[in-house]
Amino acid sequence: MESRIKHDYVRTLARLHEENAGILGRPAVDPTTVVSSAAANILSSRTVVRGECRNVYEAGRGYRFTLCTDQHTGTGAVEARIHPKQARRISNYLENQCASSLETHISIGHEVTVEGSLRLDPLSGKLFLDVNRVGPKFAKVGNLSRADEARREELARMGASRHRMSSNLEHHVRYSAIDIPWPDTLSKIVVIASRGSFGADDLLRQLDTCRDFSYVEDNDVRVEGRGAAESLVKAIARHANSDADLIVVARGGGRLTALSPFHDLVLATAILRSPVPVFTAIGHAKDMTLADRAAAASFVTPTGAGNVLCARPAALRKKHEQSKRASKESPALHAKKRDVVDGDIHRRVLKEFEVMSAAHVRLQADYNRCVQLHRTQLHLSGFQRIQLRSRMVAAILVATIICGFVGLAWDVGVSAYWGALMLGCAAGAVYVLRGPRRALERPTRALSLTAEEWYAAAENVATPRSFRALWPGWPKPLGGKPVSWPQQAPRP
Repeated sequence: MESRIKHDYVRTLARLHEENAGILGRPAVDPTTVVSSAAANILSSRTVVRGECRNVYEAGRGYRFTLCTDQHTGTGAVEARIHPKQARRISNYLENQCASSLETHISIGHEVTVEGSLRLDPLSGKLFLDVNRVGPKFAKVGNLSRADEARREELARMGASRHRMSSNLEHHVRYSAIDIPWPDTLSKIVVIASRGSFGADDLLRQLDTCRDFSYVEDNDVRVEGRGAAESLVKAIARHANSDADLIVVARGGGRLTALSPFHDLVLATAILRSPVPVFTAIGHAKDMTLADRAAAASFVTPTGAGNVLCARPAALRKKHEQSKRASKESPALHAKKRDVVDGDIHRRVLKEFEVMSAAHVRLQADYNRCVQLHRTQLHLSGFQRIQLRSRMVAAILVATIICGFVGLAWDVGVSAYWGALMLGCAAGAVYVLRGPRRALERPTRALSLTAEEWYAAAENVATPRSFRALWPGWPKPLGGKPVSWPQQAPRP
């Protein structure tokens, strides 16, 4: 009897749905086939999409990534996938066209142009772009990255820490309960979150277990969509003038496009200039928003923020107990510790002094060696200058002697004149050629010059007399190279 009633009820429901389908003009499907039915209705025509790559990761030998673009209403995004077979074909195309790889094109921050077809994932029910072609040209820095960099630079000019504005900064610092820049007193916390947020509920449940402070929830805000940034700015301004000691902006996880309000410069400026410290707990571990950078501290999830907030009182009590134990130690123990510390400091200072003294000796030796080498080079260049000058003058005199012999051959009447001229030129040539040897003789008188005058004279020395006065007792350079200089170098 019961089975018959159930069968009639099922037939009644089936007839009811058939009537509804007739009214709506389409056949009804059950939930197990709704995704495949919707996928069959999507147009498979190809489309070209340009955007900046985010959340790139390899899926087998293919790729999955998000293409984002900046819009007036927020950030537009679409999931894109490259099948492994398509990836090999696209890689060969890019290597032939621009000698580049697909991995180089599909990188975080690069703005690319791709062609593909819209598909519907039957498991998750999400739309994605099935990429079959990639344009050979791309920009290494996309519009979103440039806009984010400009906003970070503007925030740094307003007084934000440049360390937190760095692009190499980790997503969130792993704070301990003591390292966070806490306010002087922490008796009241305001949690700003949307109504029904699961992440905020986790945070509030954790704060319920801690009795060292009270908290207030402000859920009259929007954290997603149009007007979300303005709503958060008003909420922060509302509580910045209250008796709150700390403001926590919490939001659970979500899509990449849902984080657009937290990249707003107005919201980041309000967080930075708030007289009450603002912490952010935005559940999106892959992206660090501008609000995270402007906040006094940021956490990956609201649960992580709750853990640190609840751990702070215990950490403070432990630190207080350690200070009390340290204050109860005997003065003799303090004196003994002080003596040990002073002795260690004294030995360390002596060791550093010895190291510095040895370094000073090495530097002084290197300086003296460089000075001696410079003087030796001046000695060599001056000696070569005197040799060259002597040879040139001797060559001129020898040429004069040759002209005299020619005159004797042509005119006998002036033989006495030419004979005297040749004898004079021969004597002059011998004297000039002996110039380098005379330059190495002992000087007849010592020079009294300053260091600047000595170096100026050494750089321009041209006569044997001035040369031997500048370098008394120095040996002759051998083979055009300076010999090892004496132990006692000439001092200007």
